[in-house]
Amino acid sequence: MKNSSALKNPWVIGWVGMILIVLTANVVMMTIAYKTSPGLVTEDYYDRGKNYDKTVAKRAAETALNWKTELLVPDDIRVNSPARYQVLAEDDKGRPLSAEKVSLFAFRPSDANADFSVTMKEDESGNRYSGSVSFPLPGVWDIIVSIRRGTEQFEISRRIFASADKK
Repeated sequence: MKNSSALKNPWVIGWVGMILIVLTANVVMMTIAYKTSPGLVTEDYYDRGKNYDKTVAKRAAETALNWKTELLVPDDIRVNSPARYQVLAEDDKGRPLSAEKVSLFAFRPSDANADFSVTMKEDESGNRYSGSVSFPLPGVWDIIVSIRRGTEQFEISRRIFASADKK
């Protein structure tokens, strides 16, 4: 005997349909995740985690320096369009900060291969450092400006968005 009436019941058809939809959605999401995943951008994530206490101590040392800094970025950031990025820096007494090296590092969270850095030069004012930066790809970028004077180091970070060229 064959019981085909169960396959004609709307409740059974509904449950089987829902299960098929969920399984199909899972397969589609797994495929998208596998094909588009950039993987870990930071290769040494474990070592960074182990050294977290050193990172906290470094931030405390930066705070103790009491340097006054400001990162000036353009309002409209376009891909492949060089723009001037500036850093204003003063020491704890309000005097222009004479740094040995000021570098701008640009990190793309979704693609470590696009990361780059630019050395910033001191302007004639003495407390302003600037450099020309051009982002090669559109999207979100993390900027870290590192100011170094002797053994002292200070970092400024900002997240920006570079939009595609309009042609």
